[in-house]
Amino acid sequence: MKPHLFPAVAATVLGLSCPASWSMGDASCKDVSDMQAIEALRVKVRSERLYSSWAKEQCLSFYPEHCDNAVVELAIRELHSDQCGGDPNTGPVVDRFRVFKQSSRIDWFDPVAAEYVEFDKVHTNGKR
Repeated sequence: MKPHLFPAVAATVLGLSCPASWSMGDASCKDVSDMQAIEALRVKVRSERLYSSWAKEQCLSFYPEHCDNAVVELAIRELHSDQCGGDPNTGPVVDRFRVFKQSSRIDWFDPVAAEYVEFDKVHTNGKR
């Protein structure tokens, strides 16, 4: 993935429009329900203070990897910049989530179990 795509993802999550030439991880992630799912995850992460012990909210991006009629699958990546620190040529994945559009249920991808589990497991299994 190219690091110059991260600002466009952040703009999308904040409700701003993206340049026409910019494409997300999965080009099918374009409709309003996709953006609402991304926003639901952002709000959940903020309310749970999931990464607040080590990252500023503006230093994380919510990168959609797959969208269909039922779900949006996203990676949360570190944004590296002068403001956030880190190598601007990288954007490591912090966590992955699946947001169900109809129910707003959010699942976390547990990398040890290699499966999606209920969001609350991020606090116990993921030690966040």
